[in-house]
Amino acid sequence: FVNLEAGKGGVYRENGRLLESSRHRRRSKDFTAGNETLLDQDRIGLISRKLPGKWVYLGWYFNHYGHFLLESLARSWFLLDQGETDVRGYLFHLHARDGRPNGRNMEVLELLGLHREEVAFIDRDLRVERLVVPTLLMVLSRAMHDSMHAVYRRIATRAQALAKKERYPGKIYVSRRLLPEGQRKAVN
Repeated sequence: FVNLEAGKGGVYRENGRLLESSRHRRRSKDFTAGNETLLDQDRIGLISRKLPGKWVYLGWYFNHYGHFLLESLARSWFLLDQGETDVRGYLFHLHARDGRPNGRNMEVLELLGLHREEVAFIDRDLRVERLVVPTLLMVLSRAMHDSMHAVYRRIATRAQALAKKERYPGKIYVSRRLLPEGQRKAVN
């Protein structure tokens, strides 16, 4: 957490170069612009924490519910592919002033089939044996790829099924449908 509009953390190749596809875009800005584009070899040599196996980088976990729904789920289309069975876990950078993830947002990830114990938050440099970095399919106030609709449909379908079992009695969804056009439009 740097501030409300910036976070520091990214994915780097073995040679120390920032993986451009790990950047997080927001509106017309690069949310991760403060990241170094090249890590020096001495710093890389000091990284002792290593995660074995295959992991998936899901980007930034925003505690704010709206930003979580739009931005933190932007790489989650990967979770819809049930063919991935050898994944050890899922990594997020955490954007939270207090350094703790909002547990309510974890409920949404569970609706996508991701269990809490599979999620790890990157809080210091680490090495990953194999890392999958899904493409960012949503840029806040800019664009949303059609594939994101399947993510939201999955969440809605599973939430509806759970509501019928009364796991979430009394919870409601507040729509933005009646807000002025500029405050609710999903662009592109």
